[in-house]
Amino acid sequence: MGASKQVLLRMDSKDVAVWVQQIGKAYRAHGVYLGRHIEGSGPTEIKAVSAWRHNAEQPAKQ
Repeated sequence: MGASKQVLLRMDSKDVAVWVQQIGKAYRAHGVYLGRHIEGSGPTEIKAVSAWRHNAEQPAKQ
């Protein structure tokens, strides 16, 4: 398991800290947005962050 790296994303005019780490050959991104813990994963760091952004933009499940 690799060390986490912080990535700042701009969401709704606010900077959001997302942490990305490599786990084996995959990457995992996680962070809090609008009070929800969001995760995303992918084969590259960029794809994991993209998955995180996509998941963050989805409405919260009730």
